[in-house]
Formats: sequence, structure tokens, C-alpha cells
Amino acid sequence: QILISNGAELNAKDQDGITPLMWASSYGYSDIVKMLIVNGADVNAKDSHGYTALLFASGYGYLNVAGMLIDKGADVNVRGNDNNTPYSLAKKAKNHELAILLKNRGAVIKDSEGAR
Repeated sequence: QILISNGAELNAKDQDGITPLMWASSYGYSDIVKMLIVNGADVNAKDSHGYTALLFASGYGYLNVAGMLIDKGADVNVRGNDNNTPYSLAKKAKNHELAILLKNRGAVIKDSEGAR
């Protein structure tokens, strides 16, 4: 919060294009995710592999974080450069609760090749 109060760039990217929101999402730090979102972090920013915070949260199975991101407009049908979607990553992680959340929030249910 101190960094934000002093003008830190919320959407700054590291050498791989990863933003603070993506890092927080990949570790399930829901308090930090919430703080970043409230202060204007871009929920649909992409890293160098086309991954967003929601793709990270889905891949690691963080239901609460994924829900917050979706509530703030994260694209539930985004595809990484590897063609994975939040839904496909949730299924690979065997996180059925997250897969249901994504489906209920509009995720198109297809595999990485586009088949239903």
C-alpha cells in the first residue's frame, strides 16, 4: 500500500511481462490481489506468453482470487499463447469448483484444440 500511495506503477512488467497482479494471483495472495484491483491494476494485462492474472489463478487453483478477477472484468475466455484457457487450466488442475465457477460466469467449454 505504501508503494501505491507513493505512485508505484501498478501495471509495471518484469522481463517476462509479468505484473504485480499476476504474481499475486499465481501465489493466491487474495489480499494483495484485492488491493491491486481496487487501485486500478489491469485485470486483463498479458505477459510474454499471453497469460493473464486469471490464467495464473486458474492454473494454480485459486478459486477466491479467480472470483475477484472475474468480478472486476477478467476475460473468462482468454487464451494464452499455448491455447490454454482458464477453464482448461482449472480442469487440468482437477479443480472442479473453479471449473464450475468459470462455466457459470460464461467460459466457453472447449479444449485447447477447440473441440467441445
